[in-house]
Amino acid sequence: QTPPPSTATYGTTKLTLVKTASPNYFTAAGDTLSYSYLVTNSGYVDLIGPVTVADDKVTVTCPDVSTVGDGDAWFDQGESITCTANAADAYTVTATDVTNEYAANTATATVDSVDSNTVVKRVSLIEAVKSVVQTSEDGTSGSNVSIGEIVRYRLVVDLSEGTTTNLQLWDNIVTNMLYLGNPKVAFVSDDGGTCNITSDD
Repeated sequence: QTPPPSTATYGTTKLTLVKTASPNYFTAAGDTLSYSYLVTNSGYVDLIGPVTVADDKVTVTCPDVSTVGDGDAWFDQGESITCTANAADAYTVTATDVTNEYAANTATATVDSVDSNTVVKRVSLIEAVKSVVQTSEDGTSGSNVSIGEIVRYRLVVDLSEGTTTNLQLWDNIVTNMLYLGNPKVAFVSDDGGTCNITSDD
């Protein structure tokens, strides 16, 4: 008679690090970026705390492992903890970042001499490029428009990958021009998704 198959779980260690930035964009030197770091014991061995995260640009603070899971000093299998670099520890965007059009930093988590994956987080500069799409009169182009003419503009904004929150877009209308009725701006993503907002928003 053939014995039933047996299974075994090897005591391998593994840490997983996921890093996010808030906001996930910047517009000028002097902007500040805060980061959060989700560290998970994704291996098969319980690890003794503390959890630490090393980032090459900011100081990261991690809570005690007793604040998660079963409340002991061990970072058990499947437990996760969130570390932060915010407020006073936020990263300040430099002129070099603006020139490069991105700010990047590298982070690694460590628990009980076990290192996580290394994460390079890249946050991009966003700029709005405005151009004329169409005018209501033939023979006009660029800034050469007539009184009463209707002008449609295109605003192009490149956003970082992921969810962009608290993004505000101002359209400084040219002197002596007025919005027609209650205009709307249609936002179109690269994958075809759209949303509409009114000019009051």
